[in-house]
Amino acid sequence: TDLGRFDCVFLCNVAMFTEREAEVLRSYLDAGGGVVFCLGDQVRADNYNQILHRDKAPILPGKLGERIGDSRKKEESFEFEVEDFSHPIVRPFQGNTGVGLELTRTFVYVQSTVDEQRGARVALRFRTGDPAILEAPSGRGRVVLITTSVDREWSTWAVWGHSLIPLMHETVNYLVGGRWKDRETLVGQPLQVYLGLKGGNLSASHQLPGGESKSVQPSTDGRMLVTEPTNMSGFHKVVLGPPANRTDWFAVNTDPLESDLAALRIDDLRNDLLPGIESAYLTEWEDSSLAGGETTRAISTGTGFSRMLLLAALALLLVEQLMAWNFNAGVALLLAFGLVSILGNLWRWNPLFGILLAGLVLLGLVVYFKKFRPVFWST
Repeated sequence: TDLGRFDCVFLCNVAMFTEREAEVLRSYLDAGGGVVFCLGDQVRADNYNQILHRDKAPILPGKLGERIGDSRKKEESFEFEVEDFSHPIVRPFQGNTGVGLELTRTFVYVQSTVDEQRGARVALRFRTGDPAILEAPSGRGRVVLITTSVDREWSTWAVWGHSLIPLMHETVNYLVGGRWKDRETLVGQPLQVYLGLKGGNLSASHQLPGGESKSVQPSTDGRMLVTEPTNMSGFHKVVLGPPANRTDWFAVNTDPLESDLAALRIDDLRNDLLPGIESAYLTEWEDSSLAGGETTRAISTGTGFSRMLLLAALALLLVEQLMAWNFNAGVALLLAFGLVSILGNLWRWNPLFGILLAGLVLLGLVVYFKKFRPVFWST
């Protein structure tokens, strides 16, 4: 099976592994994949320790020990320790009481050591102090070991523990980070594709943003593809032929160090950036439409929209005070401000329409105040 098609793989209650299967997992982890081991009643701890926890290249983040508890009698249960949520997998549960972790009852789990010398860490513990979830880096990827089952055989996690699905989501999110960390690179750097399994006969091509395609050959050991240094920013893709049959995308960006905002002297511009090119250095804009070589300097006074917002705030402040004294007068002032705004826009668009509308508004106000002024200004 080509595990390279998957970002993360869950191995739940798998009884035992062969040497070949362990090699496949190692290659997958070397390529940046994530593996989650969930234990159960079928797991043979001696096989796991012999195949997956070798001294030279261990996959498991710890060595499995004895099984604690009895799932048939269920006389004793073990709860999670909910005081320490510092690990990224369980950090979202920090301060969220009643999310289900403290309600989960575990009847059986497998004790495990923690390979701290290779960077293994405990994400979640039982109250006995034994690890419930531990993880460690392996190659370019990561491995997570859950020392109990994720079904109903050994715990109530999958029955009424509301934390199982969110916790699995955070586990996957944590593991897949290593798989994508090399998908963003800078112009001038080559693209690297880890094949996992040996791909001596693999055909591959590197397609540039402009459509050009270049053939790429696997490395000497057949486990990796390395393209030529990139010279163009944009989205690049590496197309792998049989037996991989997949396409890997890469985002190639310009080096941010090239965006230096430090001020340059005119001599630096002429000697370094524009050598041998005739250029002129100006501090003011020269408008060719002006006679006599006059120059004009553009002065920014802000956008029209910002000025409108400022005037609107000032108008509403005045309207509020007037409404507190006389509501009718405040409404009249508000309408007047609205009419002034409309007239101003019409004047800029067509002065004739602006004058015509202003005259109609003025005539309407005169008629209105002659007829309703006593009532209007009454308090």
